[in-house]
Amino acid sequence: MQRVMQREESKKKESVRLSTKIVILAVALVIVFGAVLIVLTSQIGGSFTEILNDTFTENDSPELKSQLSGAFTRRLTNQLTNMTFIAAGIILLYIIIMLVYTRILCDRPLVELIEFSNRILLGDFSKQVEVKSLNNMGRLFAHFNEMQSILNKMLGEIRSGIHNASKGMLNRRLDVRGYKGNWGKIIVEFNALMDAVVVPIDDMTFALLQVADGHLDTRITKDDYEGYFSILKDTVNSAVEGINRHLNDKIESERIAHDADLARGKAEAVSEAMLSSIHYASKIQRNLLPKLSVFDNAFSDYSIIWEPRDIVGGDIYWIKNFEEGTVLCVCDCTGHGTPGALLTMLVVSAFEDIVNETNYKDTANVVWMLEQRLVSAFNVDTAVSKTAMLDIKDGCDMAAIYISKDGEVSVSAGNTSVFACNGKEVTRYKGQKIYVGEGEIKTKQDIKVTVIPKDPDNKFYIASDGLFDQIGGVPARPFGYERFTKVLLANHDKKLTHISDAVWETFESYRGEQLRRDDVELISFKP
Repeated sequence: MQRVMQREESKKKESVRLSTKIVILAVALVIVFGAVLIVLTSQIGGSFTEILNDTFTENDSPELKSQLSGAFTRRLTNQLTNMTFIAAGIILLYIIIMLVYTRILCDRPLVELIEFSNRILLGDFSKQVEVKSLNNMGRLFAHFNEMQSILNKMLGEIRSGIHNASKGMLNRRLDVRGYKGNWGKIIVEFNALMDAVVVPIDDMTFALLQVADGHLDTRITKDDYEGYFSILKDTVNSAVEGINRHLNDKIESERIAHDADLARGKAEAVSEAMLSSIHYASKIQRNLLPKLSVFDNAFSDYSIIWEPRDIVGGDIYWIKNFEEGTVLCVCDCTGHGTPGALLTMLVVSAFEDIVNETNYKDTANVVWMLEQRLVSAFNVDTAVSKTAMLDIKDGCDMAAIYISKDGEVSVSAGNTSVFACNGKEVTRYKGQKIYVGEGEIKTKQDIKVTVIPKDPDNKFYIASDGLFDQIGGVPARPFGYERFTKVLLANHDKKLTHISDAVWETFESYRGEQLRRDDVELISFKP
């Protein structure tokens, strides 16, 4: 294209030089023609003067001769001058015509060449320059058309090669025949580019086929790859290594999973057996709970919440009616789950044995007798029990309550509070800081008895620490006593089942996403 532009520039310079020469020649012709006319005028004027002198007679006056000769000369000069201007005009017109013709002859083909070159620069090979003559300009147009045809053909073949490559047909090459010089070199270099792409792809395809056949030790070892081919080689090798690691990990994980399945099967069998045993223990524990008919006979209204954290729990309650009143015991035994449940069975068995017609009114005696029974059962006083390993302080927090027929209530309690609500206020009767079964109670006299006078508006509530110690809210804090007493006061006029439901809903709402920490037990009654 640069050569084409140089040719156009050369043609323009040649046109300018030709136009300059024509102008110089025309000016020279005008000057020469004018000089010739001046000389001719002078000679013709002299000749006519001599002829006039010969024509005049001696009698003619010199003034007349001079006037006639001057008039003739002037007229002849004017005629010749007019002829000179006419000739100059003709010459100038000729010059203008020649200049216009020269411009048409030279500039129009150059304009066509410029437009043709611009189309080529923009990638438009659809048109060719019309060859109108066989002169140099015509030959130049023919060369341009031939160049365009070569470019068009070459670009078409290159586009076809790129299209084939995009479809995965990387084995096809362009035909170099018919191209000379640099045109042929472009085709050869394009084919070399395709070869440079195909060889690494073939190597990597072979490596992947080897891996697909199970040869996982296959690697691409050539070191002459550069750029993205080097990255692709490293990627393939890394992928093969990753497959190796994955397969090894999968084999190992499957072995571990198989072993885990065997262990899980054994564990599930054991767990199922244990769960079956625990469900049976739950059935036994629930059968230990008093029948609701006992509560119906003892109180005008009552409600019971008994919610073990697990299938079985360490909270238990026991009630028995006598001629002059009722004994109610609410206990929170050590732990929860199966250990706590086993301990509740021992406690219920003890109550059935120690509470009778002779002592049921004495709540301190109930606590003292349970203390003695548990101490004896756990061998608390033996030398073995005093070792650090086995001295686990089994026992319970509890409240022993006697409700007489006239509405008076007596309470003996260890680490358990009894709440009495009359609708105006809630009175909390705190238990002593004693743990029943620990062996720390020395005599029955160490156990206090609190007497609560009769009040027809009183409703009584006894709960285990699983209710009050539960964490919840934001920030996380125990449920506590204040929330509990607020619910009691707000719902005092309602049935105890409604009040218990309100307590439980408040408790669960406060607990939120927190896990249950312990068994929950709430016994409510109205004498």
